[in-house]
Amino acid sequence: MWAIRENTFDYDLVFYDNIHYFLQEYVAWENVATSDYGAENPFDKENFLQFLPAGGLDNFRSSKDPLGTNIDLIFWDYEGVYNVADDAGDPYIKYLTLDYDYLGNEYFELHVINDSTIELYHPQSGTLYRYKGRGYIQYKRAEVKRQSKADIQAQIKEIVKT
Repeated sequence: MWAIRENTFDYDLVFYDNIHYFLQEYVAWENVATSDYGAENPFDKENFLQFLPAGGLDNFRSSKDPLGTNIDLIFWDYEGVYNVADDAGDPYIKYLTLDYDYLGNEYFELHVINDSTIELYHPQSGTLYRYKGRGYIQYKRAEVKRQSKADIQAQIKEIVKT
């Protein structure tokens, strides 16, 4: 007799364990809202973020270009490496560190709102930023075409001849 089990696979946990890939799915993240509360800080002027894969470390860039700038024309003012870390007690809470080349680090709590929107809470200033993804990058596997039996047999005959 088959036992019926409830599905216990945690899709959200897989997503949050791989959230750095989600950040890389857009050409740029544009600041669409900054909270009225929180202390003014230099990050307030960074209107665009970009997350790039790079070997063992993930790179990021940020820009102070005006909101609405065409993503192909963004001038990237800053760059560095970024890291997404877990909260020790909750695997769904993530912390984003932006390690600027020569400028120090910025720390944020990272929250995913939906498939194209994130929030970054800056605990040091108490400011909340909302970013919207622009320029979705669709990653596809290469299409695999199945060869016919006749093609496979012809290849085998060629190999056997040599």
